[in-house]
Amino acid sequence: MADTLVIGDRIGGQPKQRYWTPDGREILTAANMHGTSDGGVRDANYDKGWLPSKPTELKLYCPHCDRWHDTKVEVTNCGEKKATSSARYMKWAKKNTPKDGNGKGEIDGLKAELAEMKKLLNKLVAKKEKK
Repeated sequence: MADTLVIGDRIGGQPKQRYWTPDGREILTAANMHGTSDGGVRDANYDKGWLPSKPTELKLYCPHCDRWHDTKVEVTNCGEKKATSSARYMKWAKKNTPKDGNGKGEIDGLKAELAEMKKLLNKLVAKKEKK
């Protein structure tokens, strides 16, 4: 069971709990308790991969998926997978980006319409001021 620490109990601070990441880093934070569908209560910090006690076998942190892997090969494969998936998405995004008749993107078209509406509004205000 994880250590429960009371920090700042004299001023009413929130109790903190000690967790460890699979790569051995220590985290001191409040428990994140949530109810479950069967009426129980669970600590959602464990869903992040945090552990209640210091791990004996350390895992490698993966900057690509923000999780932990057992070997360096798995970290490398994860990075390659993310790169190919990112490239595939960028290709899809370029293909499916809406274009208007002038070859400009949708946001550029909206900016032009907004500028035109501002000009018309200024003309109407100027006419009212003349009267």
